[in-house]
Amino acid sequence: MARDKAKAKFMRKVEEVFKEVWKWGEEHPEASFDEIAGRLSEERQALMEEMLKEMLSQRGDGRNEEAESPERGKKTQ
Repeated sequence: MARDKAKAKFMRKVEEVFKEVWKWGEEHPEASFDEIAGRLSEERQALMEEMLKEMLSQRGDGRNEEAESPERGKKTQ
């Protein structure tokens, strides 16, 4: 059941990110391919970090070690 809840939470976040990035694109019609790709990369990295945190928190075996995001230099715990 925890997996289903985590999936639902993640999918809601994906939908939010889609809406935010799409709106940003509409507000910045002059944005280049690289600018749009950069914005998407930032959002994708944040989603990956959230999913990693959730997966680590579900282990329940004491192996909830910290992971560091190489792109952001932050701990994910």
